Amino acid sequence: MKLLKYYILSLILTFISYNAMAATKASLEAEVTKTGQVWQQAIASHNATTIAALYSPDAYLYPTFDNMIDDHAALLEYFKKITQNENLKVVFDKQHIQVYGNVAVNSGLYTFSYQQDGKDVVVPARYTFVYLHHGNEWLIIDHHSSVLPKHPMANNSL
Repeated sequence: MKLLKYYILSLILTFISYNAMAATKASLEAEVTKTGQVWQQAIASHNATTIAALYSPDAYLYPTFDNMIDDHAALLEYFKKITQNENLKVVFDKQHIQVYGNVAVNSGLYTFSYQQDGKDVVVPARYTFVYLHHGNEWLIIDHHSSVLPKHPMANNSL
């Protein structure tokens, strides 16, 4: 009988622990989602300083519209350049968020849009953000973005 009590108690504690971990995971995923929304709003604000502040000082950026950037001053200049596009915005189409302690990965698809010479430009892209939880915020430490291919490979052939 005593063994049965310990068994039931261990099951209850395991269930409580599992539910607490699931709640924590969901909470962390919500924080990462919110951080992506803040980045999205910063892009729409056209304020390069606000955008750059979301990146760690030693972040790497593999941007959609330029070559790799591994310097915070160059990152700021990149965002100054692209935020000159009229009506620049980005919309997250699909997100996959994974949290590993104080590191999180958000990968998926998003679409940039802006106006150039009075015409609407739409650029579907794939992305990966890697975040590091620092203090009370998630900072971007690595960001890769590339334009989606217009014609994906057929039959998995090169």
